[in-house]
Amino acid sequence: MRILTATLPSSRKSRISLLLIAWLVIREASMKAEGFDNGPIICPIRLLTGFPCPGCGGIRSLGAISIGNFDLAWSLNPLIFLACLAMILWAVKFYPITNFLNLALNNFQRNSRLIQVASILLLYILAWLAAVQRFNPDIL
Repeated sequence: MRILTATLPSSRKSRISLLLIAWLVIREASMKAEGFDNGPIICPIRLLTGFPCPGCGGIRSLGAISIGNFDLAWSLNPLIFLACLAMILWAVKFYPITNFLNLALNNFQRNSRLIQVASILLLYILAWLAAVQRFNPDIL
């Protein structure tokens, strides 16, 4: 049995084209949405606990970035700026940064599993606390 797998574009031109098409689709959807304040809560963590996860507000933030409303995007979820930067770096494949990130990833992978899990868990907890503070400033 063969499993179909998607392959990512390999040329710089195709990666940039894919990124531009995605941006245009997100921009058009955002312009038709008539605002970013209302909408259903679809985050399972927020539905179960009542507290936002680090990704809450990410889709609305991405929509705000796509139409140029950076202040609103920052207030909805500042982590999306890192995600956008990562996608741009992936698309243009800027080699000095790619080499640095590969070196950092190799160093991280050389650490023990305990250090890896503890590092990721600590980053998640810090991002979660920032999300809770962003949405409910009176809690912390």
